[in-house]
Amino acid sequence: MPKNNGWIALHRKIIENGIMSKPPLHLKLWIWMLCEARFSDSNGLKRGQIKTSITEMRKAMTYKIGYRKMTPSIMQIRSVYGNLTKDKNISVAKITGGLIITILNYSKYQDKIRQ
Repeated sequence: MPKNNGWIALHRKIIENGIMSKPPLHLKLWIWMLCEARFSDSNGLKRGQIKTSITEMRKAMTYKIGYRKMTPSIMQIRSVYGNLTKDKNISVAKITGGLIITILNYSKYQDKIRQ
């Protein structure tokens, strides 16, 4: 997984995107994917790809309400990445022990080009 340094670009057009009209988990998982994606080809993954699992995504999406931990269900995670796939934001390939998620148009989102 990438180190917790560096940055990602988040375009202002996200406000107009359909993801903003969906429950907060959609946006949270999308931003997590952008942060976790490879910036360059390494460790058998291409730029814009993540090797992950539903368990890892559930753990990353866990939050607290007071002292109580709230973890999304397996079905909630599948629903979100299913919607991201349907909306052509990502593609998902199943592998032994997890998933390879490819952020489609990653370079378009992350290259330092004024659009």
